[in-house]
Amino acid sequence: MKNKFTITLLVTILVGMMSCTSQQKVLVANPSNWEVIGTRIVDKHVDHDELWVTAARGTYTKLQFQVLQSAVYVNNVRVEYANGSSENHVIQRRFERGTSSKALDLKGGNRIIKKIIFNYKTIKPRRKKAKIIVKAKR
Repeated sequence: MKNKFTITLLVTILVGMMSCTSQQKVLVANPSNWEVIGTRIVDKHVDHDELWVTAARGTYTKLQFQVLQSAVYVNNVRVEYANGSSENHVIQRRFERGTSSKALDLKGGNRIIKKIIFNYKTIKPRRKKAKIIVKAKR
């Protein structure tokens, strides 16, 4: 009886500690609707990367990115479309490893993405550079 009480108490404390973390992760409501369209490794200083997306992949309505391996500061994300138009998403935020951005709505509904341009940098890299995984929703 005493062991069950101790285990229950420890589990309750552990769950409480996990819910009080300072870094909030953004979770995708239904991950099966999201498709990985590319990845990039972020350099240890200010970086400007282009992720090319082919028209054969089709149209998308939202973008989201996930940060792995190291923290990264994302300044902005510009999306260029196949029809020549583009839109800029100003982010200006630090993302810890294991966190995701909120879903970025693409203006005009279903859009064919030509490329995505990131302006970002790894923050105090230790051993690994940050890795960005870009996901899109149809």
